[in-house]
Amino acid sequence: MTTLGQRAGTGALIFASLLLTVSTAAADSLAELPSDTATVRSGRRALATGAAAVAAGDTAQAAATFPLPTGRPYNIGRPAGLRHIWVDPRAGSDSRAGTGRATALRTLAAAWRRIPMSVRLSAGYHIHIIRGSLPTTALPNYWENRWGSKAAPIIIEAADGAGTVTLKAPVNVFNVSHLHLIGLTIRSAFDPFHCERCTNLLLRNVISEGICTSWTDCGVQEAIKINQCRGVWIEGVVAGWANDNAFDCVSCQYGHIIDSRFHHSEWGVYLKGGSAYFLVANNLITDHGSSGFAAGQGTGFEFMDRPWLQYEAYDIKLVNNVIRNIEGAGFGVWGCYDCFYAHNTLISTGNRSHLVDIKFGEHSCDGDAAGCTANYNAGGWGPRSVGSVVSVPNRNVFIANNLFYNPTGQESQWQQLQVDDPRQSGISRLGTVKADNNLVLRGNVFYNGGADKPLGVGAGCPPINPTCNPTQLLAQNVFNKWRPDVSLSTFRPASATGRLATYSGLWRPLRNFGAWSPGNAVPAGNLTNLVRLDRAGVARTASRNAPGAYVPPLRVVG
Repeated sequence: MTTLGQRAGTGALIFASLLLTVSTAAADSLAELPSDTATVRSGRRALATGAAAVAAGDTAQAAATFPLPTGRPYNIGRPAGLRHIWVDPRAGSDSRAGTGRATALRTLAAAWRRIPMSVRLSAGYHIHIIRGSLPTTALPNYWENRWGSKAAPIIIEAADGAGTVTLKAPVNVFNVSHLHLIGLTIRSAFDPFHCERCTNLLLRNVISEGICTSWTDCGVQEAIKINQCRGVWIEGVVAGWANDNAFDCVSCQYGHIIDSRFHHSEWGVYLKGGSAYFLVANNLITDHGSSGFAAGQGTGFEFMDRPWLQYEAYDIKLVNNVIRNIEGAGFGVWGCYDCFYAHNTLISTGNRSHLVDIKFGEHSCDGDAAGCTANYNAGGWGPRSVGSVVSVPNRNVFIANNLFYNPTGQESQWQQLQVDDPRQSGISRLGTVKADNNLVLRGNVFYNGGADKPLGVGAGCPPINPTCNPTQLLAQNVFNKWRPDVSLSTFRPASATGRLATYSGLWRPLRNFGAWSPGNAVPAGNLTNLVRLDRAGVARTASRNAPGAYVPPLRVVG
């Protein structure tokens, strides 16, 4: 039997094999491999319940190694010896064997209980759910302490195809390894999906949405919430309808977010709290309030994991995305090291104020002074006392070859950019910090109001900054000089001979980052900055390229 659990996604993911340069071995397996990986030693945080199990689970997490993302779909492979359990929400019975369609269980809770708890699995489990809906009473109350592996994963899949199974209650997961959810729909009046202290989590063709009529008046806070996890693989997901975040990842390392759609929340997608080594590509991020995408933001210092205790985000690559209908900035960096944003198309963004955030991250101490002090003593940038806040700088941020288009009447209210001025960090080991350290904006096309629209720079990106200053910004980018010929229905350049197709100011070749040196013994990220294909998988060449997510057509299109 070949199912979604055993084959990779299709469609736009075709681009991925050429997108980033990482070892072939890592690209082929996206699993625990010795090549192009980093050993992860996570921080320990014993909770009031299950402390012994948490410690055991974290030991496995600390010993694991993870690859840098390439954009290829996570390869589940064909694990041998899987134990198959079937669930039929309409006609099953929990008193049955559950070994096939004809003997299916009725509840997912009963199937989950058959997976041994708090032990390393010697064989994996594949739970097949037949078409139907599962109410709260048919689901586990708390999904915890199941420890799979690459050879023995835990796969839960809609047996009759994506969208045929709906879970009508939140999925709360804790300390689970190699959990793969495939083709499921989760809809709830409470936060639909939450995973904490997990490793190699795969969400493929999953819908995770709150039950709301408006995200501004919604009881759901986050559609997908992931905390302190290693190996987070998001593919073909739809997430939204939440009053705060469509996707919120705090202290997550190694993963990708590809070919997905995030919609209707205050903040669209962010990776923060020491999150690192993520590729975010080929997504649609639409209809959000404060921000479309953010690398970094603000985090309680005690919730961060070692050694990622300084910057809010490390090695984040945002490429080939369409970001639209954002009231705040389309994207931004908030305390980011080695962040690369290239070839994204942003339509109707920033009407509250500006299009791009170049801001400080913030670390606060939210109640656990002992935890904050321990992270400070481990080299972190954060406060040691409750109520204090530390400002986190940016370093090495490249924003290249993006298209920002605001139709007439949808201009940003005040300016193009927001680049924070230097300030005191709040701790002596940092002193004065800057948001614009090796910040480069180049090859971008902005159409957002008239020629008098302010850039939004001052003490941030001042004339003395060699990589970002008013003269450089105006010389190496286009601000409101001409109207881009972009289709508002397909988001593609409309002409093979138009302004976008013939724009000669692209930053090419794109520059790689320099030597990895964020401090605190943080494992190295991917220094290569390369976007070989566009969002549709078409090659970017010297004669056929453009700002934004798509290359120009070979002929004029509507």
